[in-house]
Amino acid sequence: MVAWLALFSGPILILLSNFFDGNSLNYIKSASTTSWIIAIYLGFFMQPITYGCFYYVLKNNPIYKVLPIVTMGIPLTGLLAAILLLKENPTTELYFGGLIILFGVILIIYTKKEKKTN
Repeated sequence: MVAWLALFSGPILILLSNFFDGNSLNYIKSASTTSWIIAIYLGFFMQPITYGCFYYVLKNNPIYKVLPIVTMGIPLTGLLAAILLLKENPTTELYFGGLIILFGVILIIYTKKEKKTN
């Protein structure tokens, strides 16, 4: 489904970007080889691996345990990547917000009772 969405929405979004932002087609034409390699890597390698891992975990675990980690783990992963890979200096508020998200995910996962089947 994601591949079909990308296939059909990509050209439309490029046209809308060209209309609102201007020069989108020139940006695509003048992109460096490194930029194209990164885009191909993300589209053809990382996305299938990520979705494959997600569906494997989803197959073996209840959805209420998987989705909080996925949806709330994305901001934490982005924050950690910015700190560790990009050497950014986050503010105290970002650390505090990350702790709140982490605490919320832990509460969701460990306070949900398993349903008993008879």
